Amino acid sequence: RQAWAERAGATGRAVPGDATPADGRAGSSVDPRRVFALGRLDMQLGYGLSLVLAVFFVALGAEVLRPAGLVPQGAGVAIALARLYTETLGAWVLPLLLLAAFFGMFSTAYGVMDGFPRAFSETVTLLRTGADAEEDAGEIKPVARRSRLYWGFLGVTLVLALLETVLIPDPVFLVTIAAVASFVIAPVLYGLNHYCAVHLIPEPRLRPGRGLRLWSIVGIVCMAAATAFFLYVRTGAN
Repeated sequence: RQAWAERAGATGRAVPGDATPADGRAGSSVDPRRVFALGRLDMQLGYGLSLVLAVFFVALGAEVLRPAGLVPQGAGVAIALARLYTETLGAWVLPLLLLAAFFGMFSTAYGVMDGFPRAFSETVTLLRTGADAEEDAGEIKPVARRSRLYWGFLGVTLVLALLETVLIPDPVFLVTIAAVASFVIAPVLYGLNHYCAVHLIPEPRLRPGRGLRLWSIVGIVCMAAATAFFLYVRTGAN
């Protein structure tokens, strides 16, 4: 306890791995169950709103566009929707549509540019440093390593994005490549996520139950089947 107090007083913060923080309060201030509950709520809201939006778009295409003889493809979908809104509500709605499209693309790009470097830096840090190494470093070394990995990954991503823009000037073809790659790798990511959630979460109470595990396996199998069918349609059918 005395050694802990000396280390905590020297650094001004709690020593990693010690149950008592530097301010003397017992226990951790972060409840992992609350964090998981907030994450689950965020996921449920996101999936629910996405489902509602998808139903609206399907209804719009089936009840409005198709009866009018409009079956747009590719970038023509956005043009058809913009024309539909402006003809129905007036020209004043066009700036709102452009603003919504801008923020939609901006939030997507921002989420990807920030999320992937964070996931990469955290993964590499966990693989390279054990609990003992982090304790001896007093949290300074892992934080510095995460920062270097974050900005390094982000810099490489920006350079590759610029190269892709130069080498593949057609954005539709680029999006098609990204969609195919995401579709193919999705079952692998689902399987890894299932393994991590079932075997690597330290606290057993936070791991998914038997029903959710079964549901996850069904989802992985369905995604793998959909990927196989997609590849067959894109390659085998030709």
